[in-house]
Amino acid sequence: MACWNSPNHLLVLLFLLLLTKSFNSNAKNFNLGCIHKEREALLQHGLKQGLKFLLGALVLIAANGKNNFGGIPIPEFTGLLKNLRYLNLSFVSFTGVVPSDLGNLSNLRYLSLIRVNLSKATSWLQLVNMLPMLRELYLSGCELRNLQYSLPFINLTSLSVLDLSENNFNPPIPHWLFNISTLTTIQLSGCGFSGSIPRVRQENLCNLRNLDLTNNGISGEITEFVEALSGCNNRTLRFSVNKLGGYLPVSLWQFKYLEQLGLALNSFIGALPASVGNLSHLESLSLGFNEIDGTIPETVGQLTELNELYLSGNPWKGVVTENHLQNLTRLVILHLSSTSKSLVFNVRRDWIAPFRLSFISISDCQLGLAFPSWLRTQRYVDTLILSKVAISDEIPDWFWRSLSPCLDLLDLSNNQLRGKLPRSINLQHARYIDLRSNHLEGSIPLWKNVTSLSLRNNSFSGPIPLNIGHEMSGLEKLDLSRNLITGSISASMREMRYLMFLDLSHNYLSGEIPSPRKIKGRLRANRLTGNIPQQLCLFPYLHILDLAEANPYLCGPPLTTNCSSGLGDTKDKPEEVEEDEDGSEKFWLLVSVALGFIVGFWAVCGTLIIKRSWRHAYFRLVDETKDKLHVFIAVHMARLRRKVSSQMLEDTNVHQREVRLLIFYFNFAFFSL
Repeated sequence: MACWNSPNHLLVLLFLLLLTKSFNSNAKNFNLGCIHKEREALLQHGLKQGLKFLLGALVLIAANGKNNFGGIPIPEFTGLLKNLRYLNLSFVSFTGVVPSDLGNLSNLRYLSLIRVNLSKATSWLQLVNMLPMLRELYLSGCELRNLQYSLPFINLTSLSVLDLSENNFNPPIPHWLFNISTLTTIQLSGCGFSGSIPRVRQENLCNLRNLDLTNNGISGEITEFVEALSGCNNRTLRFSVNKLGGYLPVSLWQFKYLEQLGLALNSFIGALPASVGNLSHLESLSLGFNEIDGTIPETVGQLTELNELYLSGNPWKGVVTENHLQNLTRLVILHLSSTSKSLVFNVRRDWIAPFRLSFISISDCQLGLAFPSWLRTQRYVDTLILSKVAISDEIPDWFWRSLSPCLDLLDLSNNQLRGKLPRSINLQHARYIDLRSNHLEGSIPLWKNVTSLSLRNNSFSGPIPLNIGHEMSGLEKLDLSRNLITGSISASMREMRYLMFLDLSHNYLSGEIPSPRKIKGRLRANRLTGNIPQQLCLFPYLHILDLAEANPYLCGPPLTTNCSSGLGDTKDKPEEVEEDEDGSEKFWLLVSVALGFIVGFWAVCGTLIIKRSWRHAYFRLVDETKDKLHVFIAVHMARLRRKVSSQMLEDTNVHQREVRLLIFYFNFAFFSL
């Protein structure tokens, strides 16, 4: 009880009591006021006893992220709240460990500590396991690292909701998690689990409605686990972003009450069966980025409750027709692509889509040569991706008129679109527009409120608009490379305050470079001239500046060309710059010499190292040659001494030097070998 004498603890206690004035709707069924008898007790027994009485009477505490406790531990007197049923300290800046007296809250039904830093807590599971009345436990994002693989006994006999997502558990999923038969919701996404899903008995999971194992490292197959769930009323099964594989379980298509199925980003194989149409209550189907092949069955069109359809990143084949889509009136999100690029869209040109999509992503398919007219009714799209779908047509005028003002992303890249773009379009805020790698032509459009524009690899011509910096001042990325743009770089581009990436390479630009702001720029393969602005060196966000290649008339630092010499002037200059042929010849000469030495050296020495008999014969030959030379030199030296008179002494010395030089060369050759 020493904590009651601490001023800090009393302040925290009073603050917690003040929080009870702002309880949310969960507090409506509780009587939090002091009754007359409690007020008398407070007056008679003093502040200390009164506060203890109030603590015992509290049944609900709810805080939120606006309450900042400066990273102090959760107060230990929390364990004195004997009648507490609801404790929510989520997003409150507590840190440290779980109070040891937490197990005394025998009446606690609801405990939420979401995003509370419990990285130092080691015995939290034992304390929570002492709460037999607990029904809902939320410990998401608490930086927990310790989760026991086994428990001697399970006291959580009333637990219905368990949320341990976004923590740092590494071991396999503990068996005891699936032995709590009262659980209806298990949230274990992003916990770093590995290994396989433990075996479970069917009777242990029949109450389970929602299971989320997304974003772990779980491997193996799920057939046995899914069969244990069959016959139950499951609503949500999420296994996406793991290492699961094998064939899709046959029993999976018997979950007639299933609303959400997530199997994306795994390694499942086989075909999608026609029995997928049995999931009549399904609202979200996510099978993207697996190895599911074959055709997409038409029974997908029987999923009339479907809101989200994710089928991208599989080697689909065959044809998608109106029958696949006609009954999907509730569809909002459509993801579809084929890694085999063999999937064909075959819908009538006058087909009217029954849905109103907000997100469309179709890529690596054969959508047809004509621009899809069914997009005409999709007026609420905020993301539209039709990339690599083999459209060979002009973009119709109705498309630009029917675009949603709230369009955030438009990607029509890598097609064969042709024609001109409208000079302006009605967009409130378009984050990203990508029209690269088509056959579009005409002048550069001026589209307000666009932050990223890529027109790379088209046939746009003419100059960069003089007022582009004023009309598109919010641009962060501009890519006009590989076009036919001429003229100079507009000085108004200096007004693009947020521009960080600019690529104007491989055009026919000329003139001087205006002083830019914070950019990463590529201006290679043009005809730019003049001095490189020194302001380019002053920008901390400038990562890459590519100017020199095929811009022969640029001058000034950091280039070696001096502008004062007149080399930056383009008058009477040849159109091509000669390469440094001398440097190239020297380089290849050195390479050939080095290769010749290596080959010659190892041709001799390598043979002697490998062939023992040759090695012995070679050294015997060297020894014999050396002896013969010594004898030859000694004999001739004696003869010279006899024949040469004293007056020829100087000539004799000359001959001796020649002999010594001969001996030196012989020894040098011998030891070199």
